[in-house]
Amino acid sequence: MKYKIICNVCNKEYEIGQAAFSKRKTLNIKRCHACACKSHSGKNNYHWKGGRCVDSRGYIQINSSTVAEEDRKYFNDNCLDTVDGRHNRCPEHRFVMSKYLGRKLLKTEHVHHINGNKQDNRIENLELINPHDHCAVTKMETEYKTQIQDLQEEVAKLKEQLYELVD
Repeated sequence: MKYKIICNVCNKEYEIGQAAFSKRKTLNIKRCHACACKSHSGKNNYHWKGGRCVDSRGYIQINSSTVAEEDRKYFNDNCLDTVDGRHNRCPEHRFVMSKYLGRKLLKTEHVHHINGNKQDNRIENLELINPHDHCAVTKMETEYKTQIQDLQEEVAKLKEQLYELVD
């Protein structure tokens, strides 16, 4: 059996089944699903962590609701992730660079972290670069890192051999 209820928030009529009706009647809940979700989203959600999170690639994402209204113009359409069809998050490094330049970034503009730390989004650590150069720089940095690690290991072995000779 379906029950028709009017939402106390948006005044729209919605249907619920017997089990949901009994639960809502006991708890005195009279909100549709959409209004219930809105009341628990963003800062109202108990999982809220300040509107910043780290994505699977290691970049900090910022939520548009944490940014001052006058700065939201720097949220690029081409860098936003959509959640439930709404533009919601943007990589912080792109937002910082966009705000610094005073304009939105183009799709053809990449932001490079100079020190290689993807979570260091200070403007001094960011540089605007084209995709081709960005790929080349990142590849070169990766190669240098492995070469440096190899040299550090070799130095450690040579130190050990030196200490053995001295003893």
